[in-house]
Amino acid sequence: MKNERWIWLFTLAFAVLLLTGCNGKTEELTAQLEAARAETESVQEELGRVQEELESKTKELEETQTALENKEKELKSAAQELNEVKEQVLIPQLKEEAAAVSAAIAALGDGKVSLSQEKNIEAIRSQYDALSADARKYVDNYTVLTTAEATIQELYANQSEEEKEQAFKAECKTYSYNEIARNPDDYIDTPAKLRGKVVQIQETQLLGSTYYVMRVNITKGKYTWSDTVYATYFPKSGENRILTDDIITMWGTLQGTETYTTVLGASVTIPKISVSYVAIG
Repeated sequence: MKNERWIWLFTLAFAVLLLTGCNGKTEELTAQLEAARAETESVQEELGRVQEELESKTKELEETQTALENKEKELKSAAQELNEVKEQVLIPQLKEEAAAVSAAIAALGDGKVSLSQEKNIEAIRSQYDALSADARKYVDNYTVLTTAEATIQELYANQSEEEKEQAFKAECKTYSYNEIARNPDDYIDTPAKLRGKVVQIQETQLLGSTYYVMRVNITKGKYTWSDTVYATYFPKSGENRILTDDIITMWGTLQGTETYTTVLGASVTIPKISVSYVAIG
């Protein structure tokens, strides 16, 4: 009977200990569950904020897309209006500008021209170059102009020296001293014919050839010549030498002015001509 009592007491104590241990484990598990629940709620809240932000960004992108589509429509409309303006105003104007040049080119025929037409061809070239790039597209006979220019170059290449001389002299015009001295820059590279009296001449050798530097008075008075020009000239083989006091006719190209110092130290500026041909007497 005594042993049974101890067994019962031992069993009771073991049960109490077992229940106490289970209760501690339960509290620990409960705490873990609460922490997990709190973390889950935090994650859900964060997901909610991300979802709201995503919806806001999506809305902004949709609005931006709509704005871009509207802007694209505006640009297409503006481009269409511009094309209409071109068709109605600009293109007819370009065609009109080009038509004048086309007509001038057409007058050259097939482009097989003569040297007498050189100035006209140069003028047409200037007209064409003055057109805008858009207007040039409507000049449909441009190749005739280039053919004419090539023909002129070919004619010059095949000219004899005598023909070249005659052609150059034909281009030269006679100018007074006052014309070329008052506005010398306006006449640079202009072919000119001047006649006068040689008042000073210097003959030197340049690059193995005879070279003249002359001062020629080109205005004839009752008894004397006046108004000096500065002239340079490479004489042709076999030509007579030019001497002081010779009366000469010069065909050449005006070159503005030349400034030199006199024997007395004064600085003098006078018209200058580069002479191509000379006739004495």
